[in-house]
Amino acid sequence: MSQDATPLPSARILNSLSIGLAVGILSVVNELSFASLIFAGSLSGQAIRATALPLFGGLAVGLVVACLSNFRASVSIPQDTPTAILAPTAAAMAVALAGSDPDTAFATVAAAMGLSTLVTAAVFLLLGRFRLGDLVRFMPYPVIGGFLAGTGWLLLSGSFGIMTGAALRLDLLDQLLTRGALLKWIPGAAMALVLFFGLRRFRNFLVLPGVLAGSLVLFFLVLHLSGMGLDGARALGLLLKTGGEAPGWPAFGPRDLALVRWDVILSQAGPLLTIPLLASISLLLNASGVELGSRRDMDLNRELVVNGLGNIVGGLGCSHAGYTTLSLSLFGATTGAYSRLVGLTSAAVCAGVLFLGAGLVESSPRFLLGGLVFFLGLATLWDWLVDGWRRMPLTDYLLVLGILLVIVHFGFLTGVGVGLAAAIALFVISYSRISVVRGQSDGARLRSTVERPLPHERLLQAHGGRIAVFRLQGFLFFGTANALLSRLTARMRDEAHPLLCILLDFRQVHGFDVSALNSFHRLAQVARTRNVHLVLAAAPARFQEQIRRTAGPDAEVFQMREDLDRGLEWCEDRLLEQELREMEKRRAQGGQDDFFLSVVDDLMLHLEQKELFEEISERLGPWLEERRLEPGRVFVAQGRPLEGLFLLLRGTAREYAEREGGESVRLRTMGPGTTAGELGVTQGRLSPSSVAAVSECLVGFLPAEKLQRLEQENPELALALHKLLGALLEQRLLARTALAAGSC
Repeated sequence: MSQDATPLPSARILNSLSIGLAVGILSVVNELSFASLIFAGSLSGQAIRATALPLFGGLAVGLVVACLSNFRASVSIPQDTPTAILAPTAAAMAVALAGSDPDTAFATVAAAMGLSTLVTAAVFLLLGRFRLGDLVRFMPYPVIGGFLAGTGWLLLSGSFGIMTGAALRLDLLDQLLTRGALLKWIPGAAMALVLFFGLRRFRNFLVLPGVLAGSLVLFFLVLHLSGMGLDGARALGLLLKTGGEAPGWPAFGPRDLALVRWDVILSQAGPLLTIPLLASISLLLNASGVELGSRRDMDLNRELVVNGLGNIVGGLGCSHAGYTTLSLSLFGATTGAYSRLVGLTSAAVCAGVLFLGAGLVESSPRFLLGGLVFFLGLATLWDWLVDGWRRMPLTDYLLVLGILLVIVHFGFLTGVGVGLAAAIALFVISYSRISVVRGQSDGARLRSTVERPLPHERLLQAHGGRIAVFRLQGFLFFGTANALLSRLTARMRDEAHPLLCILLDFRQVHGFDVSALNSFHRLAQVARTRNVHLVLAAAPARFQEQIRRTAGPDAEVFQMREDLDRGLEWCEDRLLEQELREMEKRRAQGGQDDFFLSVVDDLMLHLEQKELFEEISERLGPWLEERRLEPGRVFVAQGRPLEGLFLLLRGTAREYAEREGGESVRLRTMGPGTTAGELGVTQGRLSPSSVAAVSECLVGFLPAEKLQRLEQENPELALALHKLLGALLEQRLLARTALAAGSC
């Protein structure tokens, strides 16, 4: 039996039911507050009827999430962030519908709420289906903070609309300071302040219901002692307007569809479409907070799907969007009531008020509902403006403050646009600071695996600085590509160290966008004027195709090579061609060949080694099996036992290794005077690489058994052979060490 199905002890059941009842009451108060905030001003006559909409949403989304969430104490209700957007949107619709029948205004706003919720449900389901729940975590922290601070301001401002009918704005400030208005909003503000500082001082789940219950008792006590009564309070605007008998469920039916002004809804499509975005962010942030607070893992993608299903049901009943709430979900987990009964009981309370509690709704004090919204707005603003000052760097804090000010002065939609633009700008700036150049070297320190004659090796050592090698990394876009362009352009313009080739290694580049190509086109123009070749090693096939298609006359500047080693080989060949031409020109003009004098000692040593190889090859004649190999013939196979030693007498061969995935890596290009298969031949090991003929080759093969006989019958010749092999291996090890050091 699963853990969910395990029978609960009586104490745990009672605890879960009591916590669920408290959570349900708080949910109902929230939902009534949200209905009052959305249906305020000229829409306030429909506020009682409208309370059925979020109450049904609390029932629908709460029931689905309580049954299906992988966090068993999860509570979902229609939320404040969508409310903060819907309130000014509904007010704008009311202006557009001025003079229309009240039922038309109600039907239009209710339909807008339902549509926004259904779109939100679709976004939740798509994000969860494609497992994109973690993407929201890439949004910069201060941008999210700016959105939430703006939401807090809208809630704080809207709370005055609930309590007095006038929002908190500078042009309406004189109305809020009249004696009649002060009597309406000061009790709510006082309750919100007591609630706010009480919750900060006492970490007990009873503070919130206790303050709300105490405020309600005090309100009715004052009404009784003053002799005002409910009718007097209603006459002064202290209670919600009834608008007649409170209607039953459904509040919005098929006949109301004919009353909907779809053109008015379409005119507010912009603000309505921000709700799915902000709801997705808020849901994932809340779920992450529940994870952290309860120390229990949550599957964010599952939560998206589950909340999406709940919002489909809620949207069909014209509720505004709902999702997992952080504070109410943690009630159960932090009080030992980690049970689905918490969410189920909360949904049952919503159902009871929806179907049985119209009288209670009619007597709801405005200060209680507005004060709770005031508290929510104050808590959010305090979190980001006061606590945020201490926990955020100054630049991040200023960004939060800037987005908040935009929302205050220009509206939420503009603030969202500014915030998204800020997120993109922050990404570009931050990512551009990460150098796309992972490392830099030159042709003197980093060499190809081609084994060259000693004079050529010395030429490359002396003039290899004319080959600049840059190892790239990350993602190429206009920010990083422009920084790379500036760096390479500065290097090409360094007259003290002229370049012949720039080699760019793309092995660690993960991708690129089209804007990066423009930087490479500009780079090609500079390289063309400077007679510099641009060699791109291991560049993605799509990048090569785009370069060839768009470079035009500058395409000849680019040379594409499969990997870094072949790119180095191409650059070395160009450098040798140019330097050898210069030497021939100097000799033709009768100049002294200083280069020959500088390498004469090394050249003599190289010639001695060649003579030694030829001498030993000749002495080994009776022991060797001569083999003629066609181009492409593999004579040492990777993973096969080494059967003997190969001496390359004529031709060119290539040693390479096959990696996982079928990638072939060239290790060296061999010429006459080199050997293959010598490593571990006497131990019968498997070959770590393959060797194949590039041109027609003549090789001398010395089988392992003959080598053993040679060591016994002619130890002097065997010793000379081993010394030669040792010298060749030493040279190869030094070359590979230099290549590895340059590739880091």
